[in-house]
Amino acid sequence: MTKTPPTIEELHCGCGHDDPWPPPSIGPAPEPTPANPPPEATVPPQRYDLRGPQVEPAASFWTLCRVPCVIRIEELVKRTDQPDDPCYFPPYPTDSSVVRDELDELVELASMRDDPEAVAGNRPRRERRGISPLLQLRPQPITAVVNVEHDPVLGPVHAGRQPEHHAIEIVRGRITDARFPVIRTGRELARYFEEETPGLAHRLALTQLLSQQMWSPPRQALAWAALDITIYSALLAAWHYKWAAHIGGPSVPARAGVSLRPRPIEADYRMSVLFNRMVNDAGSGDGDRRRLPDPSPGTPRHPAYPSGHSTYAGAASEILSYFFPDYTEELDRLADNAGMARLWAGIHWRSDHVEGKKLGRCVARMVIEQLEASCICPDDPCRMADFCAPPPGDKELETCRDETLACCEETHPYGQRSQEAGDQAEEAHRDDA
Repeated sequence: MTKTPPTIEELHCGCGHDDPWPPPSIGPAPEPTPANPPPEATVPPQRYDLRGPQVEPAASFWTLCRVPCVIRIEELVKRTDQPDDPCYFPPYPTDSSVVRDELDELVELASMRDDPEAVAGNRPRRERRGISPLLQLRPQPITAVVNVEHDPVLGPVHAGRQPEHHAIEIVRGRITDARFPVIRTGRELARYFEEETPGLAHRLALTQLLSQQMWSPPRQALAWAALDITIYSALLAAWHYKWAAHIGGPSVPARAGVSLRPRPIEADYRMSVLFNRMVNDAGSGDGDRRRLPDPSPGTPRHPAYPSGHSTYAGAASEILSYFFPDYTEELDRLADNAGMARLWAGIHWRSDHVEGKKLGRCVARMVIEQLEASCICPDDPCRMADFCAPPPGDKELETCRDETLACCEETHPYGQRSQEAGDQAEEAHRDDA
């Protein structure tokens, strides 16, 4: 939505051009000088009164309703342990034909790690999404493991050449150039997610998405808090099923068939595990072999099911899609990229990835339920800035407070939207399967 820029008269909000500023209550307009010293006593303004787009006064009352918090396992399993719930987390497959097919896929992926054309694929039950544009953003975080040969500055320097004249603009993210992708192959995708801080790529994506908005500081902080709460909750859910679902706990019934799944290398010791070797200094290939722990030092020392990367990535993409629905496709691809990175490395089964993403989405929707019950109105991207708006008065603030309290009382208790959330998760799961 576009609008003609405001005129000078509109920006003055009806005041004459000769009206003094600062007003007399603040002090004299001229800068004080030795010849024109300030008066001995200047009466300070009694109240903030600057006109213009006022920055989210309603955020003063956001804590009157329930704020987003970590999803507890006892609440999660009311959905994920119920076979008739769309969020149901099933036992991992043990049928020999399914296991063999998943192992064969890992063997196939290992043979294609350096083929850029193999990153995406649409073979049934072996689908792979193309690299998300959100993974190709520059500049990349300091801790990201990337191939410097693709860097428009470091690549030429590493090869003894002069960078192109616009290389700095690419590195700074001001322009894009398809000749300099961050990630091109399955090997590079796997290395990017090898030891990254959980959610590194999603945090980079959120930084980029927020840069395109005019959100208030509290609203930006809300998005960051929701992302971190969601990632944390998703990883706790994954760790519950990895390690402890079979023994249960207070308010958490025990479940069989979901915990302590062996890693692919335990099923077939000939499996190629990329992380058994370190990455080389340029990030372009393998370095020295890791020695410990043995065997398969590159295989993580926690059970396979579900994939932690797939779980938190599915959750992170779901929560960011709530805030930025126009980027759902790019975020869905990012979630698939993060989970598939572990298959490219040979350390996870496909079912770890598929069911992990589904679990993460369900966790995220439980956080979204909290957000929807918090009475925080979504940002209106079509709202035009009012350069003449005065600050709200006490009556307006009191009305906003009372409306927020009334909304809190009317919202459904947390947990009543389970069926709707589950239906959405099941639909997304069918798309992934």
